[in-house]
Amino acid sequence: MCPNTNVKFSESWILIWIFKYQLRFCLADIAISSLIGFFSQVLKDADSKRFADYSSSSYLAKKLLHIEKATKTYTVYLKCNNLYKIKEILGQPKQAILEAS
Repeated sequence: MCPNTNVKFSESWILIWIFKYQLRFCLADIAISSLIGFFSQVLKDADSKRFADYSSSSYLAKKLLHIEKATKTYTVYLKCNNLYKIKEILGQPKQAILEAS
């Protein structure tokens, strides 16, 4: 079943709150997926017609709210096997990069 693409604020505020809760308390995606599934079941038990298309997984909720996971890109300094953010080393002179420990 495809989720309803017409997002209603009266029904999506719970999902927004859950994702803000995840950011605030640094919770794993699996915990949030369980929480969304729990809320979905509670809402469907309360009013099965109104919440029939309510998201039951974090994947569908993120897709519905157009939330994309940010990716992080690192570079490796092979001599010491350390990871560095590319933005941090692009502005540095070559000598400073080679002396990194």
